[in-house]
Amino acid sequence: MSGSYKRRRPSRMNRAKARAERLRKIFKISITVITFFVVLFCIVQFFKYEKDNISKLFTRRASAQTDVMPDQKLPEDENVSTDSEASESETSEPETTEPVTEATPSEAEVPVYPDPDKPMIAFTFDDGPYAKVDNRLLDALEPYGGHVTFFIVGSRIADYPTTLKRIYESGSEIANHTYEHKNLEKLTPEEIFMQVELTNEYLDQAIGARTKLVRVPYGAYGGEVCQRVAYPVIQWNVDTEDWKSRDKNAIVEAVMAHAKDGNIILMHDLYESTAEAFEEVIPKLAEQGFQFVTVSELYEAKGIPMEPGQVYFSTH
Repeated sequence: MSGSYKRRRPSRMNRAKARAERLRKIFKISITVITFFVVLFCIVQFFKYEKDNISKLFTRRASAQTDVMPDQKLPEDENVSTDSEASESETSEPETTEPVTEATPSEAEVPVYPDPDKPMIAFTFDDGPYAKVDNRLLDALEPYGGHVTFFIVGSRIADYPTTLKRIYESGSEIANHTYEHKNLEKLTPEEIFMQVELTNEYLDQAIGARTKLVRVPYGAYGGEVCQRVAYPVIQWNVDTEDWKSRDKNAIVEAVMAHAKDGNIILMHDLYESTAEAFEEVIPKLAEQGFQFVTVSELYEAKGIPMEPGQVYFSTH
């Protein structure tokens, strides 16, 4: 066979190896393609979910509702109502069919509260909720029919739903002290918005209501903070410095020395010394004719409208 060349066919084994290698390559490519599309699908779904949530959050602004209800974490278990207590509260007397007589104008008159002609003070409590203190504050107010304002920190809401419900149902006001008690002057506009609105979102889930007033942490409302907060910004004109002294007598003295109609008093519902002082000053101030009102009640009674982004210290 000189002058000619005969091409040798690959053996059967070599052909099988070649086919197997091609199949492996095809399989690897297929797995890579499938994995790529699965990851891409997951990413798209994730961003779609986040977009929906952010869009929902940005569109759910706080509405002007009636009185709706901040840094260190304190261990405290709440007393939850038992099933028997709930059953008793749900039990009511059967309705009677007796005719209802219409009251005369004098009988139908209800005392106005707060009375704009009488002195009033707005006590405010920052950094809660905290069941151990808040329940004492509400107990002290109850005999006088008074209310106060609680500026709550959103990250604490999940730990104290029972306390928040009691505050809300008592007529006291729940206001916004941001979600993480950060200095808003150091945050971006988006972060400021989220700090305020996250608190509203969690509060809405807890009690079905949102806040309508904001107190910025550390009183830091400079820069563009007020432009970014879509609510009235509430400061104070009396600082008891209860967080510093933690002394009942010092707190009592600070309150009584500045008891004046239209004042907004700053306190903190994280300390038992504050509760002790509050229990002492309430009867004394009541004897002097003072009414105990929320911030919203105070400004409404004085006929002073509150505007978003404006800062308020007192009504005088």
